[in-house]
Amino acid sequence: MTDKQCKACKMSIDAEAKICPHCRTRQGLGLGKKIGIVFLVLIAIGAVSNALKGPAPADPLNTARYACREFLLKTLNDPDSAKLEEYRTWFAETKKDGSILVQPRGRAKNAFGAYIIGTWNCTVKNDGKDIRLLSMKQIRP
Repeated sequence: MTDKQCKACKMSIDAEAKICPHCRTRQGLGLGKKIGIVFLVLIAIGAVSNALKGPAPADPLNTARYACREFLLKTLNDPDSAKLEEYRTWFAETKKDGSILVQPRGRAKNAFGAYIIGTWNCTVKNDGKDIRLLSMKQIRP
């Protein structure tokens, strides 16, 4: 008969014992713990699998919208006053020449300190490395 030590009371018990005869503590892993370990292993495998896939490809229209947001903020008199709509909601379309037209909307202070509501036409082109601003023009004051 081989012996092992009880995890709770440290007394010597039979290696095959499921419950310690001294302190009545269950020995080994219960079903719940085994299921938990399997669940954690599956989560770890999923995380590693996703990490190996790499990042999802960027949406060119959202990339253009974000770039237009940054270009627009640089052109404003008071960029800190800007209250722009969520850039993902702005109209955007790809033109035949590969450029992308985005129409940012929002409000910001003008040179006199008054808030104006506006819509702009922002045209950008992705040259592979960078997004280049082709034009920025306010179409609705």
